[in-house]
Amino acid sequence: MPRDQMKLVHTLDEIIVVHNEFRDHIADLCHGEHETRFDPLFTIVLLKTFNFCFNTYKAIGLLLPDRHYENGGALLRVMWEATLNLAWVAAGPLERSRAFLQFTVVETHRFRQGRVRELEALGDSEHAAQTRQDLTEFEKAYGEILEEFRNAGRGGKRLAQRFSSSNLESLAVEIGENWLAEYRGIYPLLCAFAHGSPGVVLFPLPVVKDFRELDIDAIARTEEPRTVDLALWSMSVMERSYSALLQATGTADDAYLDELDRRTSFRSSMSRTTA
Repeated sequence: MPRDQMKLVHTLDEIIVVHNEFRDHIADLCHGEHETRFDPLFTIVLLKTFNFCFNTYKAIGLLLPDRHYENGGALLRVMWEATLNLAWVAAGPLERSRAFLQFTVVETHRFRQGRVRELEALGDSEHAAQTRQDLTEFEKAYGEILEEFRNAGRGGKRLAQRFSSSNLESLAVEIGENWLAEYRGIYPLLCAFAHGSPGVVLFPLPVVKDFRELDIDAIARTEEPRTVDLALWSMSVMERSYSALLQATGTADDAYLDELDRRTSFRSSMSRTTA
């Protein structure tokens, strides 16, 4: 459809309709069984990550009508990180899928260590001893995997904090494209939402010495544009894991996605800032 004949989406109500339309379109196209053309381990990572991101996208959609963009921002952080992890795995699916899957052993080990420390802090020596013994048995059973994740630079004793690069910024640098710009631009805001920082809790109230100067009406003026941003950003991130699934199943959906972008400009939304 020519752009001059296409209804462009601007208001929050219109964006919510399109956000839900995208959700239903993905659900309809992905419903049922699909054959993938990739390694079985990567298929597991891809499908589980896609479902994780899609459920998060749907949860964000539930928050849009009430303009709860702060809470949606925290969810978007989760979705963005999961999608970045998938992009990293997809760049080397054979070896990296294995690392992604086996890192669950490291996470379980970490949780069990924490439980031992908690019981010891509580003075529960009996349960602490049993939990420590369980941890020892776990280390024997999964010793080879744990050894693969030990950091050689620290005497080979400390387990890696991540399955990939040393930190998320390194991952964004490695993947490139828009990831690094988003990490440095939008990601800090999403983290602030997740952590409930003073800035996002109080926004858009200004920094003032006299709290009698606060303009409460400013909140209402910023809710709609920021909720629109949240909707568009979540569509942009959702497209990435959706596209990975399309590629794996040999399915084409370019025409719909391009038309959706012509109506909303969602692909470039994360490079724009709210006034």
